[in-house]
Amino acid sequence: MSQIIFTKTATSGQQIEVQMEELADGRHQGRLTLDGKYMSSWGRAALIDQPKGDITHYIGRVGLTTAEAAQINGTLAQADAASPKARLVARREERRLLVCEYQGFEEAADAAFERGHESDGSAAWTAKRAYDGRIEAARVKLAEFDAAHPEVLEAIRAEKDEAHQRWQAAD
Repeated sequence: MSQIIFTKTATSGQQIEVQMEELADGRHQGRLTLDGKYMSSWGRAALIDQPKGDITHYIGRVGLTTAEAAQINGTLAQADAASPKARLVARREERRLLVCEYQGFEEAADAAFERGHESDGSAAWTAKRAYDGRIEAARVKLAEFDAAHPEVLEAIRAEKDEAHQRWQAAD
């Protein structure tokens, strides 16, 4: 189901309509129509690199003012904030980024160890240990996130269990 967020008439005379539609994961996106014909779907109105006059944002090939973009983006953001499914998707993305940060420091430490081992074996452990503080800080941030948002881990575990059950049923 889509809901109209915004309508206007373009300088060309075309009727522009921006609707909000809910995706399967609970997030919301904009849907652009020109004269009633579907043109495109997108996440949020984007900022133009070189604005022309009042036109500072765009969706598809339609220019928008700052106020129009704020109305559209604000409506989509409010809908996402009100959707438990969309909040879970956003939190899962937050967790994914924290995991990437942690793993990135682990991999950087391993690479530093390898470089140190190749050049001067005695420097290998020193190079690796230089990452200990960053690794620990990233681990703590991830643990704090998991403690504050247990529903994210529950959802991940439920998905893995479901996938495992499908795999077992296929055998």
